[in-house]
Formats: sequence, C-alpha cells, structure tokens
Amino acid sequence: MKTKLIAVALGLALSGCQTQTVEEMSYTQRKQLAGEIAKRCVDQGFTEKSPEFVPCIKAETEGEIARRRRASAREDMAAANSVDVTCREFFGAVRCN
Repeated sequence: MKTKLIAVALGLALSGCQTQTVEEMSYTQRKQLAGEIAKRCVDQGFTEKSPEFVPCIKAETEGEIARRRRASAREDMAAANSVDVTCREFFGAVRCN
C-alpha cells in the first residue's frame, strides 16, 4: 500500500512539472524522466539490447524536450497576455492603466 501511495505522489508531482523545461529540472528529476523515457521505448517493444533502442531514446527525449518547451512558452504567453487593467473616469475622460 505504501508503494502505491509513493508512486501516486510521484506521479502527481511530475504531472505538476510538465511545463518545467528539462533545463529547469534538478538532477533527480532528470534521472526520473530518463527512466520514464526508457520505459516508453520498452513499452513500444524495444529491448535495451535491440538496435532500435538508442534511436527510440533519442527520439523520445527530443520529443519530450520540445513538448516541455512549447508548454512553457504557452504559459509565458498566457502570463504576458493577462494584464490587469483598471479604468477610471477622470474629468470626463476614461483613463486605464
């Protein structure tokens, strides 16, 4: 039961970091991500000794980096576009800042 709770907690922690770029990740987070990427390749049917394993790792890594960069850029754009504007009437004219 404890193992399942730890796995769920780690999964939740990682899901909250999906927009964190690889460059922003700690060594431990990168190591965990590398394990997840290797598991994706194994799940696709490649063994660590197969010639397709290394190209799979490379493709999955490049894809993950690109996905995280796009998600981070979307977050940055959303933050830049959410401007708090206050408008007030001032001597018959409306001023916003």
